[in-house]
Amino acid sequence: ANHKIEGFFELCKARGLTGDQGIIIPQSNVADLQLSAEVVQAVKDGKFHIYAVSNVAQGLEILTGVAYSEIVAKARARLDAMGKPEAKKN
Repeated sequence: ANHKIEGFFELCKARGLTGDQGIIIPQSNVADLQLSAEVVQAVKDGKFHIYAVSNVAQGLEILTGVAYSEIVAKARARLDAMGKPEAKKN
C-alpha cells in the first residue's frame, strides 16, 4: 500500500498538487503505513489527503460528497422506476 500511495502522490505532484487529490484506504491499513516524509508533510499541509474508511458507505460519501442515505434513496427510486412496466395499451 505504501508504494501505491507514494506512486499516486508522485503523479499528483508532477501534475500539480491542488489540495483536492487524495486516496481512500481501509482503516485496517493505517497502522501499517510507512510513508515518506514528503507525503506526510503534504498531508499535514492539506495538499494531499489520505482517507481511512471502515466501510464502503464512507468511501462513497467521500467520492460523491453526498450522504450515503441519499445515494441509497436515489438508487432505490431509480430501480423502482425501472421495474414498473408501462401501462398496457388495449
